Amino acid sequence: MPLYDYKCPQGHHWDAQRPIVKRNAPIACPECGADGKLSFMKAPLVPWFPGTTRSPYREKQRNSY
Repeated sequence: MPLYDYKCPQGHHWDAQRPIVKRNAPIACPECGADGKLSFMKAPLVPWFPGTTRSPYREKQRNSY
């Protein structure tokens, strides 16, 4: 799930992980309880694979020339 940045009318900022279909739905501010609105979508986390998992991808790129 993507991580979104929300802001309430009082100026509080917080992050929330929500499904894409609910990204624009109001969410309660954890500090004051007011309805917060979407401020920014952060980049999703990319999993880091161990070297043994990455090596087949590197080999494929080298051999594609």
